[in-house]
Amino acid sequence: MKLISTIYTPQESVNDDFLSLISVNYKTGDFVKRDAVIAEFETSKAVVEVRADTDGYIVVHAAAGSDVRVGSKLFEFYDSPAVEPTGESAGPTPETTGQPAEEGFGTNFFKAALDWLEKNPGDKHKYETLAFVTTKDMIPKRASNGQTSNTAPVRREASKDDAGPGKNRQADHSDKTIKPISRNKKREFEYLHSVNSSSVISRLSIAVRAGGPEAIRRAQQFIKSTPLPSIIQEVSKLLLKYPNLNSFYLDGDQAFYNRVHIGFALDDGKNGLKVAAIADTEQLSLQQIEEQIADLSLKYVNNQLSIQDLTLATFTITDLFNSNITGFHPLVNNNNSGILGISSLRNGEFVVDLSFDHRLTSGKEVSQFLDDLKFRLEARFNGGPAAAAEAKEEIHCHSCYRALDDDLNGKVYFQKAVNSKFDGYICSVCLNGW
Repeated sequence: MKLISTIYTPQESVNDDFLSLISVNYKTGDFVKRDAVIAEFETSKAVVEVRADTDGYIVVHAAAGSDVRVGSKLFEFYDSPAVEPTGESAGPTPETTGQPAEEGFGTNFFKAALDWLEKNPGDKHKYETLAFVTTKDMIPKRASNGQTSNTAPVRREASKDDAGPGKNRQADHSDKTIKPISRNKKREFEYLHSVNSSSVISRLSIAVRAGGPEAIRRAQQFIKSTPLPSIIQEVSKLLLKYPNLNSFYLDGDQAFYNRVHIGFALDDGKNGLKVAAIADTEQLSLQQIEEQIADLSLKYVNNQLSIQDLTLATFTITDLFNSNITGFHPLVNNNNSGILGISSLRNGEFVVDLSFDHRLTSGKEVSQFLDDLKFRLEARFNGGPAAAAEAKEEIHCHSCYRALDDDLNGKVYFQKAVNSKFDGYICSVCLNGW
C-alpha cells in the first residue's frame, strides 16, 4: 500500500487556529476520484470545500462535527484499499491520540471513549461511520440545567428567597429557551474582536447631499438602488491620498497595503455576514466596479465566495442605504484600520460614518478624508448649488471624475474637451480608452 497524497488542515485565515469540520463525504477504504468534494469545513468567514487532489483510496483522520487544528492531518490517499489506518503515516494525528481499531472495524476509539463503553455497554458498530470516536460522540449532551435531554429546561419552583424586589439571586432561566451560539457566530466574534477590543476605535460622520434617488441613478451604469459603486470608486482613489486608512495594526507596527482592495459587506439573513473584496479597485472603471459587485453578490448567494474573495479587503464599506437607518457605528474588519458605513437617504442626503483605528490615524486626517469624499460625491451627484459651483472651479475628468490632485505619479494629463453634450476636461486614462 503506497501513500500517494496527504491533505492537511489549511491556514485559511491568520486568526484561525482551529477549523470546524462540518461534513465528511467518504469513509476509510472508499475510492475517491480526483477533484471530488471530500468534506466541508467552516473558517471564521466562510464554508470551504475540501477536494481530492488525486485518485486513490482514502484514509480519514477527522470526524464530522469536530474542530481540527490548522496543520493537522485530515486525509491520506493510497494506491490500494485501506480498511483501517495502519503504520505511522496512516495513524492518528498528533491532535487525536486514539486507540487502534478492532480487526475488520475501521473506527478508532479514544481511551476515554473505551472506558465509557466498558461502563455503559453498547454496540460499537453504530460509530463505524466515524474515523475517531470520543466521549462527546457517546455521552448525551447536557443542557445548562444538568438534564441530558434536548428539551426545554425544566421550570423550577420558586422559593421564598426568590421572592421580593431587590433580592440578590441567580437568574431564573426556566422561562427561556437556551441555545448554543453557532460556530459561525463565535468565529465572526473572534474575527472582529482582534481589532475592536484591543484598539481605540473612533467614529466621525458627515452628511452627503445627493439631490435625490434620480441623481444617483443617473450617475451610475446599471446599479441604480444604492450609491455603493460610486462610493467604492471615490474611496479607492482617496485611499491613495490617505494611506493610513489603507493599513492595519501589526504587533506594534503599522502595515501599509501597497494595493487597494475595497471590501463590501453582504448579509441576506441566510448565509451570514461576509465581506467580499474587489481587487485593485482604484484601477477599475465605474462599470467594472458595478460588474464586480454583481458577480460577488451572486457568488455570495450561491455560497461560492473563495477564501481570497473573503480575506482580500484592505478597507471595508457596509451599505445600509436601502434601510431606514440614519446612522450607525460599523465594526472595523480584521486587518483593516477603517470601515465606512452608508445610511439611508433622507431629505435628499445620506450620512456616511467612518469608524477608524485611532492608533494608526487621527481625527483630523479622517475629517479631511470625509470632506474630500463629500465633495467628490456631491459633485458626482450634482447635489446642491454650493457643490455644483465648486465642481465647476475644479478641473476633473468628465468620465471618471479623476481630479488634478489624483495624479500622484505625474503621468496623467487633462485635455480640454468641448462638444454638444458637455464643456469640460477628460483625463488621458479615459482618453486612451481604459
